[in-house]
Amino acid sequence: TMAKIFILICVAVALVGTSGVYSQEIEGTPCGAKCPSGIEIQFCPKNEKFVCCASPCVQPTCEQRDTSQIRCIRCPDECICRKGFIRREAGGPCVRESECPVSTVDEGTSANSTTK
Repeated sequence: TMAKIFILICVAVALVGTSGVYSQEIEGTPCGAKCPSGIEIQFCPKNEKFVCCASPCVQPTCEQRDTSQIRCIRCPDECICRKGFIRREAGGPCVRESECPVSTVDEGTSANSTTK
């Protein structure tokens, strides 16, 4: 029943957490399983999932969508946005990219420009 299924999931997650596998996605956080780094796997907010050794190490945001060139000393074990979602701002909630605020500054024009 449900208890048996939960126990099987706990055992599977615990085994994955103790193996040498990196960049491992973990769904949920049953049984206090841990990443290879020793960090305990956590439940994540809506539209997020927990990943051991997240890559890229700095999560993209509405303001900075490409963070792939940023290098870190070590990869973080943390909640990241699910596919199709992006952080509204650093440390903020994950939203669909289409829900990102629209920039009010047009980079191609200046506030002092006039048309003739």
